[in-house]
Amino acid sequence: MLLLSNDDVAQVFDLPTCLEAMKTGYRDLVGGEVALGRTEITAPAARDDGYFTLSTMQGASRSLRVATLRMRSDVSYWPGGWATEEKFCITPGNFFGLILLVSTDNGEPLAMMHDGYIQHMRMATSASLGVKYLARQDAHTIGVLGSGGMARTFIPAICTVRDITRVRVFSPTRANREAYARDLGAQLDIPVEAVAQPEDAVQGADILALCSDSTGPILDAAWVAPGTHVVTVRLEESPGVFERAAVALRMAWGKPATPLPSSAGPARWGAALGDPAYYERFPKEGGHAKGPDLVQMEDLASGRHPGRTSPDQITYFISEGTQGVQITAAAHAVYQKARAAGIGRELPTEWFTEQIRD
Repeated sequence: MLLLSNDDVAQVFDLPTCLEAMKTGYRDLVGGEVALGRTEITAPAARDDGYFTLSTMQGASRSLRVATLRMRSDVSYWPGGWATEEKFCITPGNFFGLILLVSTDNGEPLAMMHDGYIQHMRMATSASLGVKYLARQDAHTIGVLGSGGMARTFIPAICTVRDITRVRVFSPTRANREAYARDLGAQLDIPVEAVAQPEDAVQGADILALCSDSTGPILDAAWVAPGTHVVTVRLEESPGVFERAAVALRMAWGKPATPLPSSAGPARWGAALGDPAYYERFPKEGGHAKGPDLVQMEDLASGRHPGRTSPDQITYFISEGTQGVQITAAAHAVYQKARAAGIGRELPTEWFTEQIRD
């Protein structure tokens, strides 16, 4: 079995590789060729102002013939109240996140890898697909709320699908937003401006990237101008914006489950969020959910759906619910490239197998 650190992953997993992996994952999702799952359990932690979470995400792909289990062990707490959430493992600044990759052919454990680099890359490239198919062709400016790891990967990924000429960023901590502007400006060789108020980053942006760790809303929907494409990880960050959108790319709406041969046993194949009831949390008018026309990436890529039909439409990208697809496709690509490059530490497979049946 191959053991891969974040540094190992970074050597073989660039934006083009990740983008191709995401295309494969979403193609299989729409075709009903994946299985997904997610669980979380919580318990009291040693500190009174936080709690412990053991989180797992699972995914399996018929076409790639692999499955993944992503594991996280966190203590969460809220410095200064409920505005933002911080996490750590053992001590602040340290984290535990691993992805186990196994073969669905025979169950063999193939690799174990850190999840940090993959986490940021797979979300950023998925967001760039939303920009590719829904943002205006003349979109050149980005407004960013947040200056952490997600914000540092989202914007370079978006720059691969649009000619970005200007970025404005807001983060509550002045030093963080200024460091982000300085670093990203040097990396991309474009003007990146740190602004003092969130509305200054939002207003006038062609593309709005919500990359905050806030636990609640981070903008006023009235700030978002017609024609904006909005990228978000959590719908709760932008109440009122979803309802104003004309089209939203829904990455998590698979076809009905594809049955496996009877010899395979009672395997369940299907997509998370496949039930339209997921969107029932939004306000309704006339018995129908308010908000945009929800479309699949494959429909946009093939031309079956026109996507944006007016430069004044607000469009929306939703990344919730498909983590298992993203992680499985990404981990498989990392494993293949690491094997080819001879990168990583080889561990005896027998360390992870046993002769006692459960």
